Amino acid sequence: RDKFELLEHFSQFGDVQDVEVLRDRDTSQTRGFAFVTFRTAAAATKLILKGYTTLGHTQMEAKPCQDPKETLQECSLRHSEP
Repeated sequence: RDKFELLEHFSQFGDVQDVEVLRDRDTSQTRGFAFVTFRTAAAATKLILKGYTTLGHTQMEAKPCQDPKETLQECSLRHSEP
């Protein structure tokens, strides 16, 4: 999945500030997870409480991330192919 596809998908939970898709630095292949930063903690909480979201045939697990300020605005997403 590319950044813009994820940005569009996650906007259903609230305003998305940023999407970072992690890639292997040698192969440039995605590493199977991304970080989604929402503009509000409420949007992140909405997704995290749901636990999973599906985009196409890809199911993604949502987990909270901790930042130094301890705000809940960022979610870690790991996907699994069916």
